Amino acid sequence: MKWTPNATSGTIWLSDNDIDHTVDIVISPTSTNRIYTTRDDKDVIYSWTSGAASSPATFNQVNDTTKSTLNKPRGMTFDSYGNLYVADKDNDRVVMFCANSTVGIVIAKDTGTSPKLDKPVAVALDSNLNFVNYPKGKDRRVKYRENKTEKHNPER
Repeated sequence: MKWTPNATSGTIWLSDNDIDHTVDIVISPTSTNRIYTTRDDKDVIYSWTSGAASSPATFNQVNDTTKSTLNKPRGMTFDSYGNLYVADKDNDRVVMFCANSTVGIVIAKDTGTSPKLDKPVAVALDSNLNFVNYPKGKDRRVKYRENKTEKHNPER
C-alpha cells in the first residue's frame, strides 16, 4: 500500500503475487513512485513503479567474465547518488548498479583470503560510502574500505 500524508485510504502498489517470495524491498531515493524488490525464487531484482501492471525494469546482468548474472540476490541499499548495491549471495559478492543502468558491476567478491565474502545476505553503507557486509550465518560484520578490510565482532 502507498499512503499519502493525511490520507484516509491507500493505493495498492503491488499485489500479493508481486511480493510473494520477496526477500527485500527498498524505496528509490530519487523517486517517490519507485521501489525495488528481490525474491528468493528468482535471480533478479525488480523495479516497480506505483500503479504499473508489471515491472518496467529488471536487473540481473553483471559485467563479470565468469559470473554474468545474479545468483540469489538478497539485501539491497542505495547510496546518496542513486546507485543500488545488492548482496549477491550465491556468487559470494556485492554488485553495484549505477543509477539509470540495468547492468551491474562487481565491487567486492570472495577471493579466498580472510575475511571471506561468504554468502552475503545484507549490505549497508556508512557516511563515507564504505560498505559493510553481513555474511549469512556468521556472527560478525565485515567493513570494506579502499585498500583495507576490517573484521568486526558484534557487541554482546
